[in-house]
Amino acid sequence: KNRKPLVAVYKDGTERYFEGNVVARAAFNCSLGAIAISLKHQRELERGPAKGYTFIRLKELPIGCKFEVVPDLEKKIDMYNDKYWGKKRKYPR
Repeated sequence: KNRKPLVAVYKDGTERYFEGNVVARAAFNCSLGAIAISLKHQRELERGPAKGYTFIRLKELPIGCKFEVVPDLEKKIDMYNDKYWGKKRKYPR
């Protein structure tokens, strides 16, 4: 795994911790581009399913915090890959 942890902070201060961008994308059902823009500019997303959240990269998970578990993560990743890559996928499912 080469994931870098991140936290999604809602405008009311609620924090959600994720193992990486792909996990956060699956949890919010938003684009990786939206997450990348928020990370780069450190600003709140103004539209889409992750509206109101700001994503921040973490060097390490704070003590006592746990990563959020995304139900059916592998299935959601496969569905995303099928949708955007379809027949171009080079490995068998």
